[in-house]
Amino acid sequence: MIQMPMERANLIYNLLADIGKAPENERYSFIHAHCVDRDGCKEWRFQGQLGFGGKYWSDTNEVTYYPEDETSNIKLTAYLLNQALSHI
Repeated sequence: MIQMPMERANLIYNLLADIGKAPENERYSFIHAHCVDRDGCKEWRFQGQLGFGGKYWSDTNEVTYYPEDETSNIKLTAYLLNQALSHI
C-alpha cells in the first residue's frame, strides 16, 4: 500500500474534524497510520457526527457510515464530507 503525503493527510483530517467532528486528539494517529506506517491504512474509524460506523476510506477518499444509523443529519454530514474530500 502506498503511503499518503503528510500534507494531504492533514488536509483530510481537517475536513474529518471540521465537518465530521472527528476528535482532534486522534490526528497524530491518523497521520501516522496513513503516512508513516509501512503498511499504510485502508480504513479509519473516526466516528464523530457519523456515529460508531463513521469511517474514512483512503482507497476511495470517502466516508461511510452504518446504514442502520442513518438520520437526515448523518446523511447530510456524509454528503458534505464526501463533496469536500472530492476536491483533495
